Amino acid sequence: MFVADSEGMSASQTFTAVTGSARVSDLGAGADVVFRGRPFVRIVFDHASLSGMRGVFDGTTFISNGISETITMTPIEIGGGWRFGPSPGRRARPAEPGRPAQPGHPAEAARPAIPARPPGKPQRLVPYVGGGVIALRYSEFSPVLDDTENTKTIFHGLMFFGGVDLRVGSLLSLGFEGVYRTIPNAIGASSSSVGTTTGETNLGGFVVRAMIGLRLGHF
Repeated sequence: MFVADSEGMSASQTFTAVTGSARVSDLGAGADVVFRGRPFVRIVFDHASLSGMRGVFDGTTFISNGISETITMTPIEIGGGWRFGPSPGRRARPAEPGRPAQPGHPAEAARPAIPARPPGKPQRLVPYVGGGVIALRYSEFSPVLDDTENTKTIFHGLMFFGGVDLRVGSLLSLGFEGVYRTIPNAIGASSSSVGTTTGETNLGGFVVRAMIGLRLGHF
């Protein structure tokens, strides 16, 4: 599936000062694997590139030092969830022969076969919830600075999501969901960081996500 994200950053003051906006737009891809209609596992990744300026924040005003930089963020989400869809059906069970009487125990009658129950009719609109872990590849790069002044690292956190899956025909699906990400103690480690002055260290936020994908199998 293809995904388009719009994330309002938890570190809103920091991102507004450095990039001019607290909202980040990402594009990416991913996949859901659904087991018998209800539980599923997921992997999603996307990428954003932002232009900004380095500087200092005096508590009320951002003062640029004139050094431009490029900030890149590539979050990778791995998790799972539950779809509130129709019944996944029931497998058939063959007949079982009875057992003859034993001393002190009566005979047991044969158990009849149980026919398979077909899956319920697919719903057009299926809600779901889930959660998991997130790894964020984060970098700040300026060509006029050396490697010790540029940043390239990976942060880890948690994410929780909920949304709806809209069935369009037999193969296509559209999805709309909200995702809450928390990636604590990420920015602000350096004494010169804007995040240190603003007190914002979490690189998570709330994501509004739209998805389009192909459906393979019955779910």
